[in-house]
Amino acid sequence: MIERCLEELAKLERDDDAAELARIRENAPNATPRPAMQTLWRLLLNGRVKSRARDPDLYRWREYFERDGLTASVRLALREVLTPCVSLREPFRWASEMEGSDAPERIKDIVEWEIVLASQHVHAGVRDMPNDGRWAAALPDLLNDFSALLRDALHLMRDLGGVDSCSD
Repeated sequence: MIERCLEELAKLERDDDAAELARIRENAPNATPRPAMQTLWRLLLNGRVKSRARDPDLYRWREYFERDGLTASVRLALREVLTPCVSLREPFRWASEMEGSDAPERIKDIVEWEIVLASQHVHAGVRDMPNDGRWAAALPDLLNDFSALLRDALHLMRDLGGVDSCSD
C-alpha cells in the first residue's frame, strides 16, 4: 500500500500535476513525503533496513561451507550473510538544534543511520576461517562477490547522503 502511494505521488510529480498535488497537500499536509523520507521508505520496502526478523545465520553458513564447499547455494548464502543493510536509530539532538527547525530535508535530520551487515558478529564467525585450506582456495572465486557487496554498501551510503563521488 505504501509503495503504491509512493508510485502515485512520483507519477503526479513526473506529470507535473501541481493541481492534484496541491489538493492532496491541502487535505493532508504530510501526505507527500519529502525526498529524504521517500529514500527511507524505499530502503524499508526493499528489505535494506536491518531487522531482527531477518538475521541470516553465519554459523549455519559455515556448516554448509564445511560440508559442501563453495557451491552456488553456499556462495549465495554467504552473500546474504554479508549483505549491507542500514541500521536506523533515533537521532540525538541538542535543545538548541531543535528550536526553530523546519521540516527535515536530509536523512540525518530524520534518523541516525549506519551501514551494517545482515548477519551479526561476522568477525567472530570467520576469525579462524584462514586456517581452513578450502576457504583460502575459495577466496579468489569470492573476490567479485566481495567487490559487489562493497559497491552495494557505498551505493547505500550515497543514497543516504553519507558519501559522494569526491568523498567516501
